[in-house]
Amino acid sequence: MQSHYSSPNNKNAFRNPYPGFAPRGFKDFLQWQRDRRNGKAPPKLQQYHFSVIENDGVILCQNRESFAVTWIGHSTTLIQIAGRNILTEPIFSGRCSPVSWSGPKRVAPPSPQFDHLPRIDFVLLSHDHFHCTPAQHFSGRGMHNRNGTLWCSWAVIGQQQRLYFGGDSGYFPGFKEIGENIS
Repeated sequence: MQSHYSSPNNKNAFRNPYPGFAPRGFKDFLQWQRDRRNGKAPPKLQQYHFSVIENDGVILCQNRESFAVTWIGHSTTLIQIAGRNILTEPIFSGRCSPVSWSGPKRVAPPSPQFDHLPRIDFVLLSHDHFHCTPAQHFSGRGMHNRNGTLWCSWAVIGQQQRLYFGGDSGYFPGFKEIGENIS
């Protein structure tokens, strides 16, 4: 696999190593917002066609052996594998953002709520870590640190099951390569 690391002299040292990815910056964000306001962007769906089932977490807390993956919301999932509970991308706030007043709003509340989850053994984050499998994304929690830390996906390998967690990665050719290497 190609390296995500581009250059020690580049302050934005990490990049997506696959062809076809064009990095976007703050100016691109402002243009996208202008296009949205002027009706030039694709319309946002106002209604989603999936049902949300309330989950009180009781069955999840009782599960000690079965392999299970439960979608909680956004890219947050509870993975139960080999008697362990793994939480991915834990986002339980009203927005997917480091601030409460900006960023994408939740479509549905997290289910179950954090207080109803079983004891968590591990937390997987797909941004800002350095031992993992590739993903197509970007990093940066502030205005001036774009791509200064690495984003990733994870392969979780148990004795009986194997699981790939891509976070909120965009599709890229690495999916096939990762699948071939962890199977």
